[in-house]
Amino acid sequence: MKLIVAGQNFWIQGGADRVLMDHIAILEERGHVCAPFAAQHAKNLPTKWSRFFPEGANIKSPKPADVVAFVYSLRSKKAIAALLDELKPDVVHCHIYYGSLTSSIISEVKRRKIPLIQTLHEYKIVCPVYTNVLHGESCNRCSGFKFYNAVLNRCNRGSLARSAVSMLESYVSYANGAVSAFDKFVTVSDFLRNKVISMGVPADKVVTVYNPIDTEQLQPSPQHDGYFLYYGRIEIDKGVMVLLEAMRALPHLRLHMVGTGAALPQVQQYIAEHGMTHVSCLGYLTGEALAAQIKHTFCTVVPSIWEETFGLTAAESMAYGKPVIAARIGGLPEVVEHQVSGLLVEPKSVESLRQAISYLHEHPHVAADMALAARAKIVNTFSRDIYYQNMLNVYREFVPDAIAS
Repeated sequence: MKLIVAGQNFWIQGGADRVLMDHIAILEERGHVCAPFAAQHAKNLPTKWSRFFPEGANIKSPKPADVVAFVYSLRSKKAIAALLDELKPDVVHCHIYYGSLTSSIISEVKRRKIPLIQTLHEYKIVCPVYTNVLHGESCNRCSGFKFYNAVLNRCNRGSLARSAVSMLESYVSYANGAVSAFDKFVTVSDFLRNKVISMGVPADKVVTVYNPIDTEQLQPSPQHDGYFLYYGRIEIDKGVMVLLEAMRALPHLRLHMVGTGAALPQVQQYIAEHGMTHVSCLGYLTGEALAAQIKHTFCTVVPSIWEETFGLTAAESMAYGKPVIAARIGGLPEVVEHQVSGLLVEPKSVESLRQAISYLHEHPHVAADMALAARAKIVNTFSRDIYYQNMLNVYREFVPDAIAS
């Protein structure tokens, strides 16, 4: 089977990019041909298909032409047409294509009557600013594709201009078939599936396939150095301030925070003001440095206050055989089973989180049992083999004889 796999990046900037890379690798390892399609970027990984990559819009210091290209890119439309004619794929599978590639690519795919599938990693299909959050709370105002609410509520960083561009892009994408032209949407959790259906996406178009975790590469690491670990974006909606407040009451326990983000200065200021020498901010880590932090932690904490669509950090930690304390929100309860592979706490509740951290610290034998269950959950539910079989079932709905090329 031959596929084009489209996404905004061909380098790993976030979790969705990592899933796209895994998606391609899993299919190629099993004999399928995958051509990535992404915007040009200095950090892109090398690929023979890069000659088809279009120039993306400059969204950091945009000119009027960049705003137009962010909404509808003629360069992307021309580039994917050339790639479609070169490869003649059986399927085009998009991940996050908005902004850099835009909905301009849709018509070229459908004109050739090629099945079009998208993995939804976030809420962009129903929310112009991706998060489905307003003023720190879950928001459904754009339900039914009423994207004008993004302007009414200035959802994009409080800016009327930014919100207007986000609204315009969503309406243009919707008109170009961002919902109607796709044959199938793959959500990364049942929570996300139910959410997008409730907000207007046809139920018969949506199926859940959990993100893949490399259980061969991520091996159990039962030894630990006693610290708790948070890793990911340092943002308010990730619950970092809730975590710090909980740790303030636990000066005898250590917390390592790995990552960077807009809330990092606020986090550092809070730590300094309260003399929290037991909390270490380690900055952005990747590769072996990040893996070492996960391998040596006692427990990973995922205190999100927004509705996580999956919980990749939780799943990765569990693959290493680590119990996880996570907020009972979004797709996280589908990854972490309460009192089995970890503990679920009420989102935004400092006391609930503090109690959970204290409990695991005081009951290491319980944590050890959870660690074993955590690893088993990942192997039995999120392995690359399971992902491949589930994704192949999606493809076979449109390509009945989908097999390795």
